[in-house]
Amino acid sequence: MNEHATQVLDAYLDANKLAVPHAILIEGRWGSGKTHFLEKVYEPSRIQRMQAERRRHVPFLFVSLFWSHIGQ
Repeated sequence: MNEHATQVLDAYLDANKLAVPHAILIEGRWGSGKTHFLEKVYEPSRIQRMQAERRRHVPFLFVSLFWSHIGQ
């Protein structure tokens, strides 16, 4: 698991006050494992941690966007 990414996500999602609602953009090449990391690694680990800490878990809403600059 990418420990740095996990720490950054946890710090952001656990913040008590944010200027805007929670939104995270994870960039990377197609097929680099962004969605896999969030759905199969990070989110299950976060659910487990939140349950252990007896905290309320708010599920993620995943939006996958594909943008191509071909032809521009």
